[in-house]
Amino acid sequence: MKRILFLLISLLALSVYANDGVFTTNGSQLVPIEETDIQLKKEVLTISLLDNGKAEIDVQYTLYNPGQAKTLCVGFESETGYNIDVRYDGVNPSISKFNVVMNGKKLPYKNAMTKRYSVNKGEGLHIERVNSKMVPKDEEDYLFLSDYSYTYYFDATFVPGTNTIHHTYIYDMSYSVCASYELAYSLTPAKRWAGGSIGDFTLIIKAENTVKHFLMDEAAFSGAPRMTVTSGMGKYRGNTFVTPPDNDDPESGSSFTEICIRNGAIEYHSANFKPEDELFLVCDPCKVSYDEKFEMKDNLGYFYDPRVYSIDYMSTIEEDEKPAIYKDVMRNLPFAARGYVFKRQDLRNYFSKQWWYMPDPNYKADVKSLTKQERERIEAYK
Repeated sequence: MKRILFLLISLLALSVYANDGVFTTNGSQLVPIEETDIQLKKEVLTISLLDNGKAEIDVQYTLYNPGQAKTLCVGFESETGYNIDVRYDGVNPSISKFNVVMNGKKLPYKNAMTKRYSVNKGEGLHIERVNSKMVPKDEEDYLFLSDYSYTYYFDATFVPGTNTIHHTYIYDMSYSVCASYELAYSLTPAKRWAGGSIGDFTLIIKAENTVKHFLMDEAAFSGAPRMTVTSGMGKYRGNTFVTPPDNDDPESGSSFTEICIRNGAIEYHSANFKPEDELFLVCDPCKVSYDEKFEMKDNLGYFYDPRVYSIDYMSTIEEDEKPAIYKDVMRNLPFAARGYVFKRQDLRNYFSKQWWYMPDPNYKADVKSLTKQERERIEAYK
């Protein structure tokens, strides 16, 4: 996972002048700035994937203080982006509606630029005074800031026994030429709390009033995670996509779980969760799958996003090999993604063979309810 993100960020840094993509920032855990004996007993992390390119983050923490009341400085560290506007005051331009409520009371917070990863690694709050005048003439400001992080920090008073923190914010997801959205979320900083693990961890991924089809890196879960669709319609399958390892590191390859949810949610739950890596989601129709010998097998093809109409999931097929109903398939993708049961036998046969297709007899096709991009898709393939 870390290798993939490093490669992604490196490629973006090299290609920003061609506008090949944008890395905005990452989500992350709240962590104690200094060492502490307070334990993270429970965490419920809810990620809602929206159709406007944003993600809503809602985290419910339950922490236990075994001693007397104490006040700690708690921090939230997020990365600076590439090919994106920057700020020098510690306020992340890709994050909005940042809010922290502890034991029922809303807490004030401060912002600062800090040494990159210093907060998440437990190196303390190293506030850096930076400004645009410090940027070398041969660098863009977002490249200069790659050595820093946007940090939010606040004083948190823990009473003896059980304490609760409710943390919410919205952030812009990243994207690239192929990926219509990418979401990075740091899980490992949670090991900074006493005991180095989360006593009871739940991850909830939501797609409300929309459909989301994406890959999730399995590295954080030490293998394909067991998940449960708790509302709406959805499905998942592990080890769908595998990346080959680096030549110098035979254990560096990654595998991904494929997830499709519509108007609902899917959950992962674990006791004594000790994340081995970070969470990474990507909607990327350009992904290529490899077999167990790491030889290219096939293009994963279709990853639908209601905001994008231009992605042709048959683009890797030669024109003379595309099915006769090609244009009909492309024009009807928005309806198939929502579960429309087709009356035409050829379309019904075609979509029923697609793993992601989940028929819903109650869904009635309505062009007006589609996104602007989906309506453009229909016009483009008439």
